[in-house]
Amino acid sequence: MGSRLASKIIVAATQTEEMKECSLKAIDSMKRLSLTKKVEAELMKNDLFVYNLNIEVLENGQVNITGTALPAKEGSVFSRL
Repeated sequence: MGSRLASKIIVAATQTEEMKECSLKAIDSMKRLSLTKKVEAELMKNDLFVYNLNIEVLENGQVNITGTALPAKEGSVFSRL
């Protein structure tokens, strides 16, 4: 198989519905991860130890936070992790 044929096959594969759906899922996953990190950063800004928390972003953009929130005291083992 030549390089032209290989590139045509790759281009054709990227145009399929399956690949388009995969791209949308990847974008959605990146948006959710971004929101998760923003929530973590905000909690840390408010001196909370986030490593005992489970932050879940739902499809509708709602955020569920579960777990135990501990204060990140200056000099504690938590603030050094």
